[in-house]
Amino acid sequence: MARAIIRMCFPHKTASMFAHRALQALRNANSARHFSVNNSPPDAGKAASYVATSMDRFVLVGPARTYNISRSLSDVLSGSGEIFDICQVRDPLDIMVSQYFSHGWIHPDKDWKKNRKKIRDRIASGVISIREYCDMQIRDEADFGGESITKRYARLSASCNGCRRLTVYYEDFYNDYDGWVSRISEFLPSDLKVREPLMSIKPDYSNSVRLADTVFFNDTLEYVKKYDIKRGKHIRSAAPGDHKHFLTRDEIADLRSTLSSLCPVIGELY
Repeated sequence: MARAIIRMCFPHKTASMFAHRALQALRNANSARHFSVNNSPPDAGKAASYVATSMDRFVLVGPARTYNISRSLSDVLSGSGEIFDICQVRDPLDIMVSQYFSHGWIHPDKDWKKNRKKIRDRIASGVISIREYCDMQIRDEADFGGESITKRYARLSASCNGCRRLTVYYEDFYNDYDGWVSRISEFLPSDLKVREPLMSIKPDYSNSVRLADTVFFNDTLEYVKKYDIKRGKHIRSAAPGDHKHFLTRDEIADLRSTLSSLCPVIGELY
């Protein structure tokens, strides 16, 4: 049977840390080789040379923090087998709101450059609102979380040379994990053990802070104080729809319209 290269593409704020666990679970269940920047030591750069010389049925790569794959790596991998790309997406508004709190409070700031720290100070003092930060991210001016949200999603519409691609939703991952696993299992080769290893690491969000649907914060600093949001303390809700607690309906409609006009694939997804 032809070799299958399975790659997970889970950008920042789409459960990329979980994707690494998922690939490790698949590795263990299938005795497959896994290449990742998250391994210790990192070995993602060795994937192409390994694929070109090995005879393994399955090779696992990722998680990648971008939806695109370099042309050189794609050429090598597709020439040595079939690539199965699993790309997880998440509501861009939830991503941008999450990045606001990470940038302003949660993420460690060691080795940050002056501009990124300056923006943190302005967020933490209430000078930059969530709406303003969303606009900054769309304009690629936030200096946090990698490339702009529109550039990130535009890569989904780019051709994937020699790849099969499955797009899965973070919202399904959170709300319907069994169905999420089923879609991945149906997409991947039938002789790859998928369902049992992925079900064995089903995430538990019971201790996650989840706000009632009716809760809305006009003052972000009030929320930060109430829930003790601070450096290294990841207690924010992982539930989909988090942006609705901080952005008004008009702001949401305006942001969605802007995102869709700049990146049509976002409008198709959300």
